Amino acid sequence: MAQGNVEKESLVTTPETARLLLWCRECMEECCKLLVERGVEYNAAGTTLEEYFPTWQDAVTMVNVKVMRLKTMVKSSRMSTPDVEKIKDTVLDLINYSVFVFALLDGINTKK
Repeated sequence: MAQGNVEKESLVTTPETARLLLWCRECMEECCKLLVERGVEYNAAGTTLEEYFPTWQDAVTMVNVKVMRLKTMVKSSRMSTPDVEKIKDTVLDLINYSVFVFALLDGINTKK
């Protein structure tokens, strides 16, 4: 992943940007926590990311599965009170699967 030397102050141009950056940090912290918890749950045998997803396209399929689940939740929430926690959990899963795609693509780049 490319390392940049971006000053924090240059990112925060408005109060809204500052709030979004705070939410982004909180969201990523939740994603990392979830990744560790699920890693313990699903990876007791030492299975690698590449074994779960032999190609980056396989990980993209899981992103699609999570998007479809989210769409279903949105449709059903129009008829009843949304289960915000379930929706947030699905979004966190979606982010983590997207990170898997990124990592697998990055792995392809580093193998060249």
